[in-house]
Amino acid sequence: SNAIMESLCSPSKTSFSMLLLMFFLASTLAMPSRKRDKFDCVFRGIDYSRLASPNKDYVINSSMYTGFGFRFNVCQELEYKNEVCKAGTTVCEEQLAQNQGTVVYGSLNTTEFAFDELQQLTYLKSTSALVSPPCANDGQYYSRIYFVCDNATTPEASIKEEDYYKCFVHLQIKSVLACEGGPKYRCVDNKCVEFANGTDIISCERYCGDKSYRCENNKCIEDKDGGPLSNCMDICGPNSF
Repeated sequence: SNAIMESLCSPSKTSFSMLLLMFFLASTLAMPSRKRDKFDCVFRGIDYSRLASPNKDYVINSSMYTGFGFRFNVCQELEYKNEVCKAGTTVCEEQLAQNQGTVVYGSLNTTEFAFDELQQLTYLKSTSALVSPPCANDGQYYSRIYFVCDNATTPEASIKEEDYYKCFVHLQIKSVLACEGGPKYRCVDNKCVEFANGTDIISCERYCGDKSYRCENNKCIEDKDGGPLSNCMDICGPNSF
C-alpha cells in the first residue's frame, strides 16, 4: 500500500541507524587493521595537539536529532571505544543515553589538514575509511573539525553543520590555542600572568597552583620541598615545564 511504501522510503532516524549498525556488525571481519593511534598535528605553524583531549573525548549533542550526539577527538583516536567506535576512530555518532555508537564519521588513517580560504579557517577532514556501513546516498560518511581562534581558555566544542542523510558533520572548536602567536603566560605567585617568553594559558594553568617545584636537568619537576614554579622557571628557563 502507499502507507507501507512511504514508511519504507522515509525511515526514522533510530530505525535507519539500527539498520546501519546491523550491516556494520555483519561486516566487521572485513575491516582494515588500524595503522596508527595518533596524527602529526602541526599545521601552518600551530600545534593543534594541544587541543586533543587525552583523558576524555569531546561529546556534543546533535543539533537535529534528540538523543544522538557526536564523540570526537583531535589528532588522536577516541579514548572511549565500543563495537562501532573502534580503535582508530576519531569521530563517531552515538546514542548518548546508551553510549552506543551508531556510525563512524572519521578515522585516523584518513585524517589530514586543510585550509578553508573563504572562511579563513584551518580544519581536519576525515572519512569513515570503510569502517562504517555505506552511506544512504552511496557515498562515505565524512567529517570536518574546524579550529576557530577565540579568547576561550577552555576549548569550546560545538556543531557547525550536520546532515545525517547527506552523511556529513562539521564540528568546530573555539580556543586561544587555535590562534597564531597567541598570548603567553607564566606562573607567578600561583597565578598565570601574561609573560613574553611564557607558554600557552592551558599549559600554564595545568601546572600553576599550590604546588612546589625544583629544577632538575633544565626541567621543573614537582617537589614538596621545592619552591614556587616562577622561581624554578627563573633557574631552569621559561619553557622548563
